[in-house]
Amino acid sequence: MWTNCGYFVHMFFQSVWARFLPAQLNQKSMQIFTRLSLEESRDYDTAKRAILNGFKLDSSSCLKTFRTMCRTGQSIYKAFLANLREVAARYYDAKCINSFETLHCAFIMEQYLASLPDNVRAFV
Repeated sequence: MWTNCGYFVHMFFQSVWARFLPAQLNQKSMQIFTRLSLEESRDYDTAKRAILNGFKLDSSSCLKTFRTMCRTGQSIYKAFLANLREVAARYYDAKCINSFETLHCAFIMEQYLASLPDNVRAFV
């Protein structure tokens, strides 16, 4: 019962998230947000995607960051693992991966595209 209640509360509050978003944005994010139409600015997911795209934080940049991450210096392994999980979650969100099937397709497509020569990859 509590799980369903938590889901309901999460979904209820998600419907009003867009109203509170502008107060949390920095100057560059706010410039991107103000370029959205009224309807787009009322949809949290649309606004979030526009802001992330404005900062070039798309799925390819998240994947590149994930692939190049490594533990450095005095950072502990637990913190490094948490950072890996956070960047992976950003990639899943940017790529709209919400099931094992979409993860599987993204994994195969990434390897397929990486195996193609540059001139062929431009046409795929």
